[in-house]
Amino acid sequence: MVILCKQISMRTKLLIVILILITQFAWSKDHFLDLSNYKLSSLPSNIAIDSVIDVRDEKNCIGYVLKGMRFQQCPTYLTESITKYIGKICVSRDSNHLLEHYIIRINKLFISELNFKDKELGVVELNISFISENNNKYYEKFQACTVIPQFIQDALGIPSNNKDYLAANIIKAFDVCFQQYTDRASNNKFSNIDSKETKLYSNPTDSLNYNIQKVTNYSKCIYTTYFDFRDNTPDSSVKFEVEYKGKQEKNSRTATITTMDKNQLKTIWGFSDGKENFVRFGTKFYPILELDKKFCFYSNPQDMGSVPLDVSMAFGAVGSILFSAIDIATSKKIKYNLDLSTGRFFPNDESNKIEGEIIIYASEFNKANFDLIINGRPTSVLDYGTYYVIKFKSSEKEASICVKSNGYNACTKVVPILFNTDLLLVDVSKKGIRIDNPNFNMKKELYSRIDKEQVVRVY
Repeated sequence: MVILCKQISMRTKLLIVILILITQFAWSKDHFLDLSNYKLSSLPSNIAIDSVIDVRDEKNCIGYVLKGMRFQQCPTYLTESITKYIGKICVSRDSNHLLEHYIIRINKLFISELNFKDKELGVVELNISFISENNNKYYEKFQACTVIPQFIQDALGIPSNNKDYLAANIIKAFDVCFQQYTDRASNNKFSNIDSKETKLYSNPTDSLNYNIQKVTNYSKCIYTTYFDFRDNTPDSSVKFEVEYKGKQEKNSRTATITTMDKNQLKTIWGFSDGKENFVRFGTKFYPILELDKKFCFYSNPQDMGSVPLDVSMAFGAVGSILFSAIDIATSKKIKYNLDLSTGRFFPNDESNKIEGEIIIYASEFNKANFDLIINGRPTSVLDYGTYYVIKFKSSEKEASICVKSNGYNACTKVVPILFNTDLLLVDVSKKGIRIDNPNFNMKKELYSRIDKEQVVRVY
């Protein structure tokens, strides 16, 4: 009887291991989202949409989701092109031209998932333009943008394989952008700014040329929404007093408006005291620094408490969001950058580019430097303890990597995986040169050295 129990136990364990391996393999592939079950609900009734175009660099992949026990970032695609799907719903006929006609241009659509403390945070980022045509010239009337975050809990501590909520949030993001147009139009916000002439198939998120970047002298005002800040259409009629806390250095103090109650404060994005701008998180306002026409602020995650992962204040009138797996216990101030294309603040130098990455690491025990040749093109000379980062776009399916030193050479072919970083180790000795694919523990050690910048970067 005891032996039988042991056999069942071992068999069960074996089945569990097989199940895990099968599941891991199944979850490691590309993911596809189907939007066909979701409908738009906020199309403005007073406009006609002639067409929908997509000017993103990457028109296939829309971001990544997390899968498997190692939380792999898996490229994600739509089962039908976004222009075709949105076009079927939006494009309308107005032969009598009784409505204002627009072309909808999709400038940015990006989805991502983040794992933090056994929770998944799924995020959809969207930026679209409303473009009118006049005498064969095109004018951007309004550029709408939004960030839709959603937490989901998984009791197993591994990513959920059901990503339908992201498909629903993509449609929700379009609804929000259409509602933004309606709100701005009804509040006469368009009358204060001129429509910008634009090249129809250019992407404005590449250049980030907004009105706020042209302002040199600020007036005392309230920014009710992010767009009031971005487009420089604030409300200067509100009278308010400001109280400052902390040191005088711009990145060390906070402020609050003493003449507004908490409910009023929660309805505004930020303000200007006439000298500098402030953005609200919670009931505190942080000074926004402008560096080379880019905006940021500094804060200690401890001071902000749960704010970096607080979704409740992430949207609505605020129109911005902080999200990242930040160590809340750290005492180090963190720089939060403003993405002008979405209104999202993100920590340090995070990015959401659709690309793969391979690091060529030159062993610190190498006896000589070596030449690096990528796809037949001499690229760099690496000394010991240095590394070279190769970035791949989705269109680049394979690359040839060769190294040469002292008459010896070695070559290999690599297949980059979007949103993933791999590492190859180059060893040079008196006997020759070779390219190794290190084991997991060795890669982990080398990544830690790179993260600590103990070696020299070469690009």
